[in-house]
Amino acid sequence: MDTPTVAAVAIASVAGAVAVPWLTVRGLQQLHWREALPRRLRLSTVLVGAATTAVVTGFLFVRVGWALLPAYVVWACALVALAVCDGLTQRIPTPLVRQSTIVVSLALLAGAVSAADWTLLLAAAAWTIASAFALLLAWHFAGTGFGDVRLGVLGGLGLAFANPTSLLLGLGAWAALATGQAMAASARGGSLRTRVALGPGLATAFLVAACIPT
Repeated sequence: MDTPTVAAVAIASVAGAVAVPWLTVRGLQQLHWREALPRRLRLSTVLVGAATTAVVTGFLFVRVGWALLPAYVVWACALVALAVCDGLTQRIPTPLVRQSTIVVSLALLAGAVSAADWTLLLAAAAWTIASAFALLLAWHFAGTGFGDVRLGVLGGLGLAFANPTSLLLGLGAWAALATGQAMAASARGGSLRTRVALGPGLATAFLVAACIPT
């Protein structure tokens, strides 16, 4: 990696380490979660936040540059925090999804204006609509939660660079994680009817689909 990319990765990593725990606590408060985050879990959010934003920046900085980098860092941080909230409570905090979607949308718009890159903005809008529509179908026919539909709107905003290969790999990551969750639930005495949180798998799928280069 060249010097600007290394600097961007370092900055994004620090931002992720700070933002993800804060967003996670904020989301849990919105869900009326009254317990303090265990120290081990808080440390995990710091490490996962730093690692996720570093990887996203490492893959995307060459394509998005400094102008659009804040949008993608906020997007990644929000996805991770929402995944943690869903994993803990099997609920996705609606206010945090809406707030994150607004902030990421405005950051994308500002970055696109600065970089004069309207193609990226149009691609992000198209993927947002497609992602929301796909999860609306899953909500209607497969019984997924409407919070997952909202998460799909946020997730779609980061898919401007998605391609068939990255989408397939994203779906594969989601399937692998969902299978692991189902096996873990079964090991704890659950059944095929046991509900598992879809947020972690969806967030992982969006992150993978956004980052795989064309």
